[in-house]
Amino acid sequence: MNLSEIISEIIGLIVKWFVPVICGAVFGAGVTLIKNARKRDKALEAGIQCLLRAELIRMHKEYKRKGYCPIYARESFIKMYAAYAGLGGNDVVTDLKKDVLELPTEEPAQKTE
Repeated sequence: MNLSEIISEIIGLIVKWFVPVICGAVFGAGVTLIKNARKRDKALEAGIQCLLRAELIRMHKEYKRKGYCPIYARESFIKMYAAYAGLGGNDVVTDLKKDVLELPTEEPAQKTE
């Protein structure tokens, strides 16, 4: 065997064994990264949904206490609810939305005696 045949055989072994191992490792790492990204995205969605729910409940409580909901707050509530529902939330907050939308947008006039 001469030198060029030995080099050719070594290159053949590298291509036959080493390249598939590297490709498999890169593919495996890619799959792991994608799985971790999906898990992180789901956690972020759940966290955002929870924060939106808490804010919607807080707004409901505040404006029900006041007896009215200004138009700017109503619009904000509607947009937050849409985001909340888009993330899969639509439990008791749906009833709260109805309550808020039924409130007048102007502060009730103060009665004088």
